[in-house]
Amino acid sequence: MEPDDLPRGLGEDDEVPDDLGSRLGGVLDSRPKTRGLNRLIRTGRRRAARAQAKATGAPAPGVKVPSGRLTFELVPSTSRHGDVRPLMDEATWDRICRQVFGQADSRCEVCGGRGAEHPVECHEVWSYDDATRVQALVRMIALCPDCHQVKHIGSADVQGKGAQARLHLERVNGWLRVQTEAYVSEAFRVWAQRGQGPWVLDLEGLRPYVLRDEYLRIVRAAVAPPGRPTTGS
Repeated sequence: MEPDDLPRGLGEDDEVPDDLGSRLGGVLDSRPKTRGLNRLIRTGRRRAARAQAKATGAPAPGVKVPSGRLTFELVPSTSRHGDVRPLMDEATWDRICRQVFGQADSRCEVCGGRGAEHPVECHEVWSYDDATRVQALVRMIALCPDCHQVKHIGSADVQGKGAQARLHLERVNGWLRVQTEAYVSEAFRVWAQRGQGPWVLDLEGLRPYVLRDEYLRIVRAAVAPPGRPTTGS
């Protein structure tokens, strides 16, 4: 070993370099180095953001609301109708169900499965135009009981079946639990926002399933004031 390669102690005239700590692998400062977003967002701010998101029902920062095969839109609390079944007689509803089930070969149109007691159930697909405040019936679909329960996840929560519905939603879409919760939170946020005003009902999507006279009776029943019987029904 050459003399210049030998280790030596610092003399009084020697200067300690400013980056000595980093040269020694952080020995002088053992605190962990921040990486990624941690460099930009302090821990306290991240915790505050998560708390605010939880309070407002919005997804936590950094969690993307996913898309999937099985979805749902909650009927606004200010909508007069989220179910067309009460607007028609039992015979008409049963005929619609048979038509929908036959077109789907009695299999769920989302997951392809069947229920044990009831292979499939009939469900109304609605769309909501937030600009015009129009709630339109798109079509009727056949769903297995598990997928149908997800579509009515608000009722599932009330009945104590919310966890079961979320698990099915997660399984069908192949989501992680955090993605499922982000999607559900966003759906309830939209539901609360849509409940701030009235909605105009559009039942054109029901025409392929009923006769003209039946359709007119259903529309009259839909627009009649609550508690007032409709004529010709």
